[in-house]
Amino acid sequence: MKLLAWMAAVVAGLVLLAVAVGYLLLPSTATVSREIMVAAPQTEVFAALNGFERFDQWSPWADLDPDAISTLSGPPTGVGARQTWRSDDPSVGSGSQEIILSEPPVRVQMKVEFAGFDAENISTFELSPEGQATRVTWRYQTDVGRQLLGRYFLLLLEGMLAPQYEKGLVQLKAMLEQDVPDVP
Repeated sequence: MKLLAWMAAVVAGLVLLAVAVGYLLLPSTATVSREIMVAAPQTEVFAALNGFERFDQWSPWADLDPDAISTLSGPPTGVGARQTWRSDDPSVGSGSQEIILSEPPVRVQMKVEFAGFDAENISTFELSPEGQATRVTWRYQTDVGRQLLGRYFLLLLEGMLAPQYEKGLVQLKAMLEQDVPDVP
């Protein structure tokens, strides 16, 4: 009986420690950001990102589940353009993204919602011209608030999301640079 009581006390102590660490030491917000240079005019890059019609052509998640179902709604571009997706693949999941800010030709910002993940998620593309090219910065910001498990999840976010953002930017670059006619 003493062993059982001792084990229960150890488990309770570990749970209390995990709660204390989570709320006192772990952040409730995280940001992942990646960038790439694209040899295309800023206005063309903006046009490709200011809606979802071409999203699956460069999205890193489209490669993970080609059978995912994607639906577009709202206006085709700008604020209110919306994409929802549904996938049985847990690495893709289900959710939606909607453009909430469109500042031609420098910024497109989307609210992203994932089924089963209650957090504030914002994805932003910032574009800046550099000569004949455009620097594209893709940033993801999330706030899990008081969610204890969400705070621990944020410890894994960079490792999970950064490779997908890098792959997506490389695919976006390839798509857009293929669209640019050769200059004599």
